[in-house]
Amino acid sequence: MTTKAKALDRLIDAIAGEDVPMNSQTVAGRLDTLADTLAGDDVTFSARDIAGRISQLAGMIEDGTISIGGGGGSNWKPLNDGKTHLFVETFSANETVKIYCKPGSLDIVFNWGDGTTSNATNTIIMDVSHTYSVAGVYEIVIDLNGSTITFGDDNSNFLYNDSKRQGRLLCAEIGTGASIGKKAFYQFRNLEACFNVPALPESAFEQCYSIGTLTCADSVSSVGSSCFYDCHSLKKIELPSGVNSFGASTFTNCFELHNLTLHNATPPTMTSLMSPDNLSMSNLTIYVPAESVDPYKAATNWSSYASRIQAIPA
Repeated sequence: MTTKAKALDRLIDAIAGEDVPMNSQTVAGRLDTLADTLAGDDVTFSARDIAGRISQLAGMIEDGTISIGGGGGSNWKPLNDGKTHLFVETFSANETVKIYCKPGSLDIVFNWGDGTTSNATNTIIMDVSHTYSVAGVYEIVIDLNGSTITFGDDNSNFLYNDSKRQGRLLCAEIGTGASIGKKAFYQFRNLEACFNVPALPESAFEQCYSIGTLTCADSVSSVGSSCFYDCHSLKKIELPSGVNSFGASTFTNCFELHNLTLHNATPPTMTSLMSPDNLSMSNLTIYVPAESVDPYKAATNWSSYASRIQAIPA
């Protein structure tokens, strides 16, 4: 059996649910989307297209581009070059990807990852779009050239494929000068990792079932209501010292969350991190500065989590 065939066997095992509690959701979700497309009226796949796409998925597992079991974004690494990087997936030939954003200038360059580039055409909220002739995974690099950009508009997520609002985004790194609106990543169910997030507004990552890795920029000052609602695969998160408030139900249904690290020496205002039922089943530990353990345990609403509050390990 070839290594690719073995990798495909691992894919089949993942979909069957054998000891792959997390990234199987990602792979099964992709194949479910493919099945929905095939069931629709606008079927454009041939048998060769389908076989090629499955072979590509197997190759991605084989070379580690995606991970089956033990993953949750662990294979993605930030580039830290100041640019925004978006890893997107298309399933069919001539599929269009659209980025809903507000560019700060016309000097912003979108490198689409297939040898083509384009510039912003205006500075109002708009769709910047590109059509890929071949299905695959592409890295979109957005160079602001000293300008700014806002992804989303506080009402919807910012990337989609053709008419599908939930674009197939696998990994994102937010660059210098970029900001996000509410629901920016809402229902990106295949998103595995996000780096250098500049803000955490309301519902920003709600229903991102597969996200396992997330890092924040120092600019984060609050965590909005339901920001991580239904992030089933999120295991840990570290928040900078500037975070001074939490909205309601920030981590509800984050069943795997076991490490919340807070660097603010003063307890942020907070109503509830998760529902009481969630908390009773949770292994969550809250790490805070050593000198702040007692103030956190006594603070309004934080007192409900007193037995879970510990000093940040030295």
